[in-house]
Amino acid sequence: MKAHDSRPRVMQRQPAAAAHRGDAMDGASRTSLVHQSPRMVSQRQAIDAAFGAACRHRVGPAPRTLSGGRMGPHGAVLQGMFNLTTVPRQSKNRGGVMAGYTAGPNIADLHIAAGANLAGELMQNFLMTLWEVRDTLQARQAAGGPAGTVEMHPAGSQVLKMTMEMLAEAVGQNPALQNAQAAKHLRQLNNVPLTANNNVLDATVVPEHVRYRDALIGVGGVTMNPVGGGTTGGTVDMLQNNAGGAAERVLYDTALATLQPFMSINVTITLPVLLGIIGMLEGRMSDFKRWALQAKYAVFG
Repeated sequence: MKAHDSRPRVMQRQPAAAAHRGDAMDGASRTSLVHQSPRMVSQRQAIDAAFGAACRHRVGPAPRTLSGGRMGPHGAVLQGMFNLTTVPRQSKNRGGVMAGYTAGPNIADLHIAAGANLAGELMQNFLMTLWEVRDTLQARQAAGGPAGTVEMHPAGSQVLKMTMEMLAEAVGQNPALQNAQAAKHLRQLNNVPLTANNNVLDATVVPEHVRYRDALIGVGGVTMNPVGGGTTGGTVDMLQNNAGGAAERVLYDTALATLQPFMSINVTITLPVLLGIIGMLEGRMSDFKRWALQAKYAVFG
């Protein structure tokens, strides 16, 4: 008979199972790996190249204050809006896109200088200026001020064409808007070179330009008074849907057809129309470009 070993067995400590690599990694390490992924690195490099590294820390619209600034990191106020209490007219220049603001009547005015697109940044500067004007007008209204309006005085054929097209694409009505888009598409297909100088609207652009104008006839919140070229000199709104407006449109169209120089238009729009323009322009941007531009605006104003 075998002797029975009555000594208590000693349990041996087993070596701890190696933790799964993912379980052992803390949150900070995982975040670091994500930040170093090729996609994240390429996005940061793109933002840095376009707008500077500081923009990466602020993406999306920034919270607003009614003092004329935006809240930055740690509560610092970034001066991005016009001052809401200053009495004299204020002005700013963003890459040739110039904006003025008069706080009392809550009126902003916009002007695009010649050569504003030489660096290829006209549209981003224009959109940031519209954001600033929007924020200012809305803040003034929220503080008990009058309804905000915007005045534009486009001069020169390129700016005149761009302004008319922008307004119609934002708030224009069919069928005139569809006719304008078709005329523009046909011109681009034919690839006819523009030969006129900047003082007159090229004859190949006139058909679409007039149709874009017609898409705005009777639209609320927009007035458009032609100046120069044999028109009545800024006293009649050619978008009125009446005999006076129709007569002014004839004068304007005649000036375009005969390539009269120094044509301009005085445009006034309400805040809802401004919001429509901003929405249209933002809708034509990719999400990434819009976020990057919002970051630039949030940081630098």
